Amino acid sequence: MTRNTFFEIARQKYFSASMKNIALSKKGGKRIPDVEDKEIAREIIRIHTKLKKILVADGEWKWINENKKPNYIKALQQGNAETLAAILANVFREDASYGFYTYDTDSLKTSIISDLNIWREFTEQDDISSLFMPDVGRAHGITVEGTLIAPFQPRHDYYALKIKSLGPQTILEIGGGYGGLALQLSRRANVKYINCDLPETLYVAYYFLKKAGLNVQWAIDEWPDSQIVFVPTNRRRMIKKADLVFNGLSFSEMSKKTVDDYFKLINNVWKPRYIFHQNSNVLLFPDSPRHIEVLARDFPIDKKYREIYRAISPWQGGSGRYREYLYDRGDGIDS
Repeated sequence: MTRNTFFEIARQKYFSASMKNIALSKKGGKRIPDVEDKEIAREIIRIHTKLKKILVADGEWKWINENKKPNYIKALQQGNAETLAAILANVFREDASYGFYTYDTDSLKTSIISDLNIWREFTEQDDISSLFMPDVGRAHGITVEGTLIAPFQPRHDYYALKIKSLGPQTILEIGGGYGGLALQLSRRANVKYINCDLPETLYVAYYFLKKAGLNVQWAIDEWPDSQIVFVPTNRRRMIKKADLVFNGLSFSEMSKKTVDDYFKLINNVWKPRYIFHQNSNVLLFPDSPRHIEVLARDFPIDKKYREIYRAISPWQGGSGRYREYLYDRGDGIDS
């Protein structure tokens, strides 16, 4: 009797590394910043100066800024628009994207193929073109039938579709990384999107989404009338409401103080109908003085929220470390 392994089933039904129409994307040469790159860099420097060049990261992200992003942080702090433009033009090959666009090159192809298989099974989608990664910042990944698929893009689309199914009008993402979910939401749903994140991360997402053709506005002194609004974390109290709050992977990498502060706003001010998040529920480095995690089970979610489901996340290599949670406040939003 023949017994199929999981790999054999996956290879027959979906995608595998042996398929001839799948290949690693070509690196290409270093790009010279164009006129738009330079203008966006100057605008970022103006915004950073307006924010008094304050870096507010804590937890794991403070260490990353100090140890993994020296060139990018130096350009920001010195107000060097020329250097910043050169970094942004190649942002996905530069230290500016460390921590939210990182894959070991030896496993890149296998990792994205695994994510594609998960995406196809759990979304029941077949159109690979919906995952198309714009040719911005020397983005890399794999090409499938000529379409560039970036790391994490299948996961972003999975969450965009799930969020759309819940029917919110305004989505607040806390920690939006390079803008992958924002891109997929712009393709999948007609919603207002707010991204609240560290300024230095928002700058990368701003560059990416602007170059991808999306209109992004900043909330610094006043609230703009825009479909996509970026809010630096030290301006988060400007946010008045949201129908759904989403966080992917970063609550558990913040300090407990920061997590508590966010949930005070979620529970008492923003009062979204839904809280939807994917975070770690297992300590990755239990003895580490640096990588200190707040586990998902310890998030201070108000008892007014009912847990709809929790599940082991199929993403991040299926290690079982991450969980996916959905909470519903129901109709008593102002109670």
